[in-house]
Amino acid sequence: MAINLWNGLRVVLLSASLVACQSVPVLEGGLNPAQVAVVKQEGFTLGSEGWLLDLPDRILFQVNQYDIAEDKQPPLIGLAQRLRAVDIQRLRVQGHTDSTGSVEYNETLSKNRAQAVSDVLQKGGFEAQRLMVEGYGAYRPIASNDTEEGRASNRRVAVVIVP
Repeated sequence: MAINLWNGLRVVLLSASLVACQSVPVLEGGLNPAQVAVVKQEGFTLGSEGWLLDLPDRILFQVNQYDIAEDKQPPLIGLAQRLRAVDIQRLRVQGHTDSTGSVEYNETLSKNRAQAVSDVLQKGGFEAQRLMVEGYGAYRPIASNDTEEGRASNRRVAVVIVP
């Protein structure tokens, strides 16, 4: 009788574990499959910081400016709406610059650009308290600052999903 009870308990435990496996989606970078599909479609890549999308400044800003022109805002608003539609609720918005200019100027410019992007993402449905604005100045280059092409790559705003 003890063997039958043990076998019955094993079947129940095995069945419960299989049901649990089926009900929990596999997470990739902290996101469920539907979210991953959307962020990949939007151009995000999974890296050491999580899901990241770099927005080059030449797309959004004039030289040494941080205001985003009205005609440049709809793609960002659409991005925010598509992320919100799959229940992505928190983002870090990181501003970066090249190494030209003073440290203080670059830190201020990078934070102002990140804030400008954050302001537009709010128009797309994100709440201000769910957007963390960070300005890194020239401290996190992704290319060499020795060439114009490299400096252009470093002038960017990155959007990072916070799962």
